[in-house]
Order: sequence, then structure tokens, then C-alpha cells
Amino acid sequence: MEPLTESYFYILLCLYNGRKHGYGIMREAAQLSQGRVKITSGTMYGAATNLLKKGWISEVKDTEVKDRKRLYELTDTGRDVLSQEICRLHQLLESAAQVMQPESAAAVPVPPVYESHAAEPEESRAPRAYKAEIRIGTVRKLEKQDLQRVGEILNEGWRRTYREILSPEMFSEKWDLRRIQQLRQEFNTKRLDNYIYEEDGIEGILTFGKTEDRDKPRAFEIWRIYVCEDARMQGIGTKLLTFAEQEARRQGFQECLIWAFEKNTAACRFYERHGYVKDTGKYLEGDYQAEGIRYCKKL
Repeated sequence: MEPLTESYFYILLCLYNGRKHGYGIMREAAQLSQGRVKITSGTMYGAATNLLKKGWISEVKDTEVKDRKRLYELTDTGRDVLSQEICRLHQLLESAAQVMQPESAAAVPVPPVYESHAAEPEESRAPRAYKAEIRIGTVRKLEKQDLQRVGEILNEGWRRTYREILSPEMFSEKWDLRRIQQLRQEFNTKRLDNYIYEEDGIEGILTFGKTEDRDKPRAFEIWRIYVCEDARMQGIGTKLLTFAEQEARRQGFQECLIWAFEKNTAACRFYERHGYVKDTGKYLEGDYQAEGIRYCKKL
């Protein structure tokens, strides 16, 4: 994707928290940039026309206003474009930190990332204040003292996400313990790599490594991404997914895989919006009794 112009960037950013008229966008862009970016009426009209054609914004009929002001809102595609641009800018900052301050490059914070909201139905979203949406934290390796908290996030994620998909047995105390034991085994054997997202405590977990799928022996696989309930819808899932893809490229992989339950439509949409394509399916027997779908993305 080509880098966004500043006008495009600020228009998408201003629409992130809800619908606005062109004048409201122009005023907020000036406020957010502290007066550095000034979108004129002509620029606003031309940019809005192009963004409508791209499908990044849509025009909404305002029944409460009788004049001819045009009301815009951000589309799901626009949210993804904004998220990708912020990740691109973060990569530039990381590169600069490595050159200018090598000793502190590893501590560069995660920037504000705007989630595509794929894991939440569109009708359940509600506009939030900017402070509630922006998360600034770090992604780091899982350590032994993190295991208890990560196990809680993992089991909470299973109950929240799969309760309507899998049998009740999968949410018993036995299975809660089994998932924690599996996590500890991965940590001890280093069979897979586990990372956490941390700001005000641990808020997310990411697991990845070389796939065990025999027909894809040279592929990289993301095994799990979970974010705790209190930190959902704030960009952490997108940040963890982007981090895993960057690590896959660093290790020389050219393809990334993710498995999802077919009925977990929110996750499926989330992966598709980030460039993943359905590859194959498999019915999981035993306690699962559910259809799984494999998604692939060329890196």
C-alpha cells in the first residue's frame, strides 16, 4: 500500500470515532496537528471524493440537518488502511531508533494502533473518546512469572469466543487446566515462541512458530492471539498480528498460516481484512466437533 498523504491520514483519523461533516474534519485535523495541517475546503472536497471512490469512507444521510452539508463515516476498509499506515510509521520510528539510539532501540514503545474491529459485530460498536482508544505499550517475550496471568487471559478468551461454537466440556475446569499446562510446556520446551503485550499489566498474548502442517513445511504459523476483555477493541490484536508477520519475515519465511473455527466469523473477517485467504478446511473430531479453516498470506 502506498503511504497516505497527510490530508488522507487526518481525514481517516478524524472519522475514527464517529461521523463528521467536512467542516468538523477540517477543524479537528487542525487541532490534532496543532495547526500544522490545514485542510482547505477545496482540499477537503477533492480528498473526500477520492476516498469515497476507494471505499475508505462512505457518505451518510443526515436526517437531523436540512442543509446540504455532507456527512461522512469511516468504513471497515478505511479502518484497516489507517491501521496499516500507523504500523508503517512505527517501523520508520524503529529504524530511526536503531540508528540514532542503538542502546534503547528494543524499548521503542508500540504506537497508537487503530483496530479493524473484526472481532466485534459492527452494530455493537460505540464511539469512544480518543484516550480510551489509544494504547501505548510494548510487545516482549513471555517470562516465567507471566504464566499465571497469561493463562487467565487464555481461558477467558476461550470462554468468551468459543462458548457458542464448541461443546460445554471445552470450558470445564479440566480443559482450563489443560490449556495452562500446554502453555507451560511450550514455554519450557521452547517449541513455540510466546510473546505478550504489556501496558498497564499484561493485556494480550501471541504464540507463533514453524507450522506442523505437512503440506506447508516451509510456512510460519500464528497459533494464538488473545486480548483480555478490558483491553479489547483498542488495536492490540492488530499490533500482535503485525508483530508476528514482521518476525516471520525476519526469520526468512515467505508464507504465514492461521487456523480458525469456521463459526468464529468475527475472527475470520479480521484475518481476511488483513490479507489472509482461505486455503483449506478440516473437521476437528473428539471434544471439538467443529469445522476449522486455514488462512494463508504471502509475506
